[in-house]
Amino acid sequence: MKRLPLYPLESRFFPWMIFGLFCAANSVLSYFTISLEWKFWIALIGLFLPALLAVRAVQGKRSSLNEALQGEWIPKIPLLAWILLALTALFLRFHQLTTLSEWPLEDEAMNGHYAIELAEKGAWQLTYDFSGMPPLYVWGLGLFFKIFGISLATLWFFPALLSTLAVGFVFAGARLLFSRSFTFLLTGFWAVSFWPLYLGRFSVQGGFLAGWMALTFYCLGIFLRAEGEKARLKSSWILGFCAGVGFYTFTSWSIVAFILTLFVFKLTVGARRGEWGKFLYFFIPEIILFLILAWTTLGDRGGHFRYVLQNPLGPGWTGLNDTCAMFWGSRLPPYLFAYRPFGGGFLNPLLGAFCFWGTVILARAGFSYWKQGIFFFILILPGFLTGGLDGHRVVQTMPFLIFTSSLGLASLASTLSQNKRIYFVAAMILFSSLLDARQLFGVYHSLWTAPKDNWFASKSVERLRAFGILERLNKEQGPGAILSDLVPDIFDQSLSVATYPFNAAQNQKLSKVPCRWAAILINVHYQPYLSGQFPEASWFWLASDCVPPHGGLMLGVLPLPVSRPEVLNKYIEAEQASHSLTGQVYDNHDWKSSKPILQSLAGLYPLFKGEPFLESCFWEKIAEYDYHDREYSAQVQALQKALARGIPAAHLYNSLGALYMRRGYWEMARKNFQQAIHCGLNHTSAAAGLAALEELEKTGVKPNE
Repeated sequence: MKRLPLYPLESRFFPWMIFGLFCAANSVLSYFTISLEWKFWIALIGLFLPALLAVRAVQGKRSSLNEALQGEWIPKIPLLAWILLALTALFLRFHQLTTLSEWPLEDEAMNGHYAIELAEKGAWQLTYDFSGMPPLYVWGLGLFFKIFGISLATLWFFPALLSTLAVGFVFAGARLLFSRSFTFLLTGFWAVSFWPLYLGRFSVQGGFLAGWMALTFYCLGIFLRAEGEKARLKSSWILGFCAGVGFYTFTSWSIVAFILTLFVFKLTVGARRGEWGKFLYFFIPEIILFLILAWTTLGDRGGHFRYVLQNPLGPGWTGLNDTCAMFWGSRLPPYLFAYRPFGGGFLNPLLGAFCFWGTVILARAGFSYWKQGIFFFILILPGFLTGGLDGHRVVQTMPFLIFTSSLGLASLASTLSQNKRIYFVAAMILFSSLLDARQLFGVYHSLWTAPKDNWFASKSVERLRAFGILERLNKEQGPGAILSDLVPDIFDQSLSVATYPFNAAQNQKLSKVPCRWAAILINVHYQPYLSGQFPEASWFWLASDCVPPHGGLMLGVLPLPVSRPEVLNKYIEAEQASHSLTGQVYDNHDWKSSKPILQSLAGLYPLFKGEPFLESCFWEKIAEYDYHDREYSAQVQALQKALARGIPAAHLYNSLGALYMRRGYWEMARKNFQQAIHCGLNHTSAAAGLAALEELEKTGVKPNE
């Protein structure tokens, strides 16, 4: 077989030279810390100018992609290669299933909570949380919990399973549309590349979107290959149904459905074909399913797209940074995380080089850089409009980038002799997978398991450490009653989800199981009071090496029966009432007012009234949601009640001091900071607050809050 007509130059060296420049530039931009100016020059000299030169060199020499997509340019792909690819895909998705990231993100915990409510109580919704999140992922996870049980293992097994099924759908769709040779490339990169693997490691909606795109790709293949009127209409309906259900996966599906609808319209009605019946069989189920969800989302005040109305141009510069991060890594500090890539981009330097070379091939085939740029911008538009281009909001770009990378590899392989192509392709897929495995199991694992600054991140190190203690107790003594929602903010349900299988305070199936222990999660400054109530308790400070301003959390373990069972029972009642508000907390977050939460809390006050610890917990919760609504005067009053009716703890004084200083009441701030310092137990930042206040009085310059 002759060289493929993908890049018509007599010199075989020229494509490899351009590809080498792409690899070198990507490697430097991904793996080296250099100034922004140097990054600009490296990108210009190593990426943009070579890409323009490559297209310029063949200007006017346009050709088709059919040979790469339909031709069998790899004479024979051994069965062993397919088997090894499948085994590698499975290994990379399920290796270290529960130990890779160690602990759920807040988003994962939220999905876990909703799925538990669905599996255990049948409580389903059409949209979820404050943003009107589409429901399909929660429904699927709830069903998975119902069948296989609730645990961290099943929380993470479900997205890994979806990611595995996606590989199968990509293979099936590619076999319908492309040759065996190109199918091997496309499936190989989807099976072992970082971005698909990364999505399969989070129990959130983006992974479901990627899997649904793969399923829709397979249905598109059936649609395009259908023969006979009945088969065409049936395949149109199936494809339209998939397009409609896709709206229930994630917000970003809207752009996929838009592009797919235009494509089907062109194939059926465009070019004077006039096959309106075929198009309507596609469009009617799609639009009906869309309108049902859209009507509900409007009731949630716009869902994710509320961000567009707040600040439509705000994501611009952030979005530009995030676009670069897709290829070379995020500039955000790792502890902020936010689903962005660190230690390299979503495409490793090799895969990125294949992708950039693939854009040259597309440009030569008539899909110019301008067209590619517009198409890429349309794909990432949902990310720009909803506040950020993280790995889930722009997942719809992933198939295009993987396709382009596969095309680039096919082009370079075509310059080799027939008997070398399979070895070259296999070697490139293997080397690319090693780079991505290093990023996932090396960079990310070390990032997720290092506690530095994580008190500010989306993973709670304190709750992870509490879980380790509680899990050992469960193994040694069986289930216990765990009180984790008496803390001020219960948005982070990671500990509740992780301990649900052995938490008799929440899991109704354990209500008749005798418990030998109980545990309570508190602020560290409540420990002296509770030690007096329960002298038999053991206490574990969970934040001794990363102390936050309020001192951090402490876990108390109480052997049952306790010395004061009537007090513990009152605490359990207050815990269960607090936990019942979790749905409201999720529904009234971010831009939404906390007034519904405050109203519900007011109705629960009799359960907290009269007991000092519960009084402090109650008024701390009130202060938390007043702060969310920027009702600072109400927050001050709530904290004062927490001190007057409850426990005069150091962190309450410290919070009051910080509020007074922010509002310019310096004497009141000083008084509260000093009271925090003079408390019997003080692990707060009150001393730093006093120092900042003194600096403010000397210089008149407001310190950093």
